[in-house]
Amino acid sequence: MTTSTAIPTARQRKSRTRTTNVSSKPPLLVSQLPPARVQLTHRAEVLACPACDTWCPLTLDKGTKRWKVSPHHTAKAGTPGARRCGNSNRLVVIDVTLVRLQEQQVEASEGLARLELGALVVLPGLGVGEDAPAPGGVQRVELPVEDLGSGLIRA
Repeated sequence: MTTSTAIPTARQRKSRTRTTNVSSKPPLLVSQLPPARVQLTHRAEVLACPACDTWCPLTLDKGTKRWKVSPHHTAKAGTPGARRCGNSNRLVVIDVTLVRLQEQQVEASEGLARLELGALVVLPGLGVGEDAPAPGGVQRVELPVEDLGSGLIRA
């Protein structure tokens, strides 16, 4: 009976696990997506999938160096019978500059803040005129958008 003294060696493996598959759907254009659903920070490029609203990282296609949506499922991880989203491996065309995208995101957030503040303000314990107080001491006060510019709310 002889024993082998040879040291086992690991076999050669692929250098990357990224797939070269590309979806047959037309590419997504970043300029046509809402600015709040795209984040293109350096080395953390993500977007919300238009089909399933899942935040997905963008990866570079191995052969062509084009951006594409990484493969993802439509349901949460571990869900039985999970199906892959139809937008998996779909190409993404970044047709706006980073500066312009950031400007659009700022404009969208300012517009949302204006809508939230201008419509209805609920202040506890604030008496306005001769109105009777609401149950629990909370009154609803409508303020015009012009009065919110200073940041101070006066009774």
